[in-house]
Amino acid sequence: MSLNLESFCQHIPIEHCDIPLFNDFSPTLYLIRLDQLRCGTNHRVMGNKIFKLLPNVQLAKEKNYRQIVSFGGPWSNHLHALAAAGEAFDFDTVGLVRGERPTQLSATLYDAQSLGMRLQFISRSDYRRLCGGRHRAVIEQQFGRSWVVPEGGSNTAGRSGVRAMGSAIALQLPSSVDHIWMAVATGSTMAGMIEGAEACRQGSAEDLFDGVINGVNVLKNSGLGEALTANLAASVAVDRAADTLSIDAGSVRWRVLNDAHCGGYAKVNADLRTFHRLLEQQLGEPVDHVYMAKVFYALYQSLQAGEMSDANAIAVIHSGGQQGRRGLLER
Repeated sequence: MSLNLESFCQHIPIEHCDIPLFNDFSPTLYLIRLDQLRCGTNHRVMGNKIFKLLPNVQLAKEKNYRQIVSFGGPWSNHLHALAAAGEAFDFDTVGLVRGERPTQLSATLYDAQSLGMRLQFISRSDYRRLCGGRHRAVIEQQFGRSWVVPEGGSNTAGRSGVRAMGSAIALQLPSSVDHIWMAVATGSTMAGMIEGAEACRQGSAEDLFDGVINGVNVLKNSGLGEALTANLAASVAVDRAADTLSIDAGSVRWRVLNDAHCGGYAKVNADLRTFHRLLEQQLGEPVDHVYMAKVFYALYQSLQAGEMSDANAIAVIHSGGQQGRRGLLER
């Protein structure tokens, strides 16, 4: 089975989105359906995880690794996708899970274990120490020779994949789109979107995306924008506001919204819960509460406040992760 990203980059599903919640606002709404992209014999590697994981799998195979180790929490889309990739592409996987082993595994970790992933629960302090991927020797001492992927797939191989994704999106967007909205956690997917869009614009005479990339920070971490800035290769000019970090990276403008997390990672307040219920009813499909519901809610609030009055068309990146919605049912 091919590990080449080219087939996924050639056609990014982009569709006009008719959601009554947004009909009172003037910008046209599009949905970039990365969630419809699937790969592997089990079709369970999906969304932005394809672009982060396939380059890692390819590199691990080229270097004759038989095992990949990575990190995540009990509802990690990343570990879920890595376990599925392990089954599909025939290599062993180990998931280092933050926190103590619970009496009952989350549905996500149950799936991962069923797909063949070995789960190892570690303390939060050890997790912070190891998850940057810079302690390969410590990990290999316990688990044997391993290709180590940082949390969220945010290494060089993963970044190359999401950069290809970013270029593909920028090339295929309707020309009217002047705002992209997306979720941000580790920041690697957004960095890839920015760098990919910038790579398209450099030296191109085509009418490519020339708008703003808006990242909705789903973490209670106001330093995410600065961390993202540090990770970008482009020179940047920073314009700070109380709850927003706006950047001009080359010819691509972007910002991170830090006040839309609704209490923190995977947290849901009463307003988001009400909005989430309406959104699912009107969209006609499940939407996870960890990422996508918060993106749509932040966009809705921004439109209500009149902050997007200059927008012609808005494209929301649906990165996948619907499996994480099951966490809402356990509350």
